[in-house]
Amino acid sequence: MSRVPLVLFLLLAGACFAGDAVESGSLTIHLLLHPIGAETYEVRRIDPGGQLQMDATLEYSDRGNKRTQSASLRMRRDYTPESLEVKGRTASSFKIENANAAVVREADADRKFQLPRQYFAAFGSTPFSTQMMLLRYWIHHGRPARLAIPRVGTAAEDATIEFAGADSISIAGKTVMLKRYTIANLAFGREVLWLNEQAQLAAVMTFAGGLPFEAVRAEYESALPQFVRSGVAEEMRILAGFEDRVPPENSGAFAIAGATLVDAVAGHGPVPDSVVIVRYGRIGAAGRRDQVAIPNGMTVVNAAGQTLLPGLWEMHTHFSGVEFGPALLAAGVTTARDCGGEFDFLVAERDAIEKQHALGPRLLLAGLVDGNGPAAFGTLSADTPEEARTAVAYYHAAGFQQIKL
Repeated sequence: MSRVPLVLFLLLAGACFAGDAVESGSLTIHLLLHPIGAETYEVRRIDPGGQLQMDATLEYSDRGNKRTQSASLRMRRDYTPESLEVKGRTASSFKIENANAAVVREADADRKFQLPRQYFAAFGSTPFSTQMMLLRYWIHHGRPARLAIPRVGTAAEDATIEFAGADSISIAGKTVMLKRYTIANLAFGREVLWLNEQAQLAAVMTFAGGLPFEAVRAEYESALPQFVRSGVAEEMRILAGFEDRVPPENSGAFAIAGATLVDAVAGHGPVPDSVVIVRYGRIGAAGRRDQVAIPNGMTVVNAAGQTLLPGLWEMHTHFSGVEFGPALLAAGVTTARDCGGEFDFLVAERDAIEKQHALGPRLLLAGLVDGNGPAAFGTLSADTPEEARTAVAYYHAAGFQQIKL
């Protein structure tokens, strides 16, 4: 067990006998770097044995639409969850039934879950303070490579947590040291999280499942740009590692033979039993097998019974994490039209794909521009013609193809 979590655990356990409340905190919630709400949490002792309960409330406004989510997490003193109840647009719950099993309920479905030796309870990436307790459990229990997350769906993957490095931020002229982690499989994609020396959640940058959110501890709010830079760099490190885990099946010169070829450019019907010659990333020839000769000794990919067609275009997506690229490629998408996201992340992702051949489709980017106000979408606003011209010039200089108002 590392020193910081042990110290924190002893502090919590000792504080339990001094009073009910042992810890509290507040996080500012951002959508695309625009502040939209807050999350508050409090940890209390609920019995003399050191059992803890964390209550959290997340409230924000997404372009004028109010959202509220609450969570009540009951834990043993070693952070093992005994129950979790999440309320909001949908309700979810986890409750230990006996020493070996728990009941998980999501919406109108439930499932009995046989408890493994190590597990944690969570339903997606929010409330964010739940992830703080997940990290504390993971650290306290020896940093397991995989951690079961009981869900109704039997295909739910175990969470994987990794220590990613150390960062320092500057707050009011003082340096604060933080540890950076990543959590995968709470939703599609990964979160990047930072803990301070007290094992409190300093910030979360989540690309999981939708538009990017950021949650920053209130006292660290001024360091949001520093968190974003570190988070984007971490995402690019993750992206660079994908190619090592998913090497190309073929490279150089090879032929794809036997597929039904859909040639939309030529305008004629499908070509049965086709041959496509690929030479170092470019199509050298395509047509019927009796019309396209396969050079002697060339590697041949047998595609009989399959269909081969030009890459698809995804016309409206929000590229919200580096996992999107491989997923789109696997679905046959080779060009994606992004309709608004975080500037630094999108530019870094696009450039990695274009210049470093990272796994992902060609990206066409749209720059978000909105008016000022609490319901604004994104960080770049324009209320006058001159401000609008400045905004468009900013995106144009960065190579964006579109503006989204």
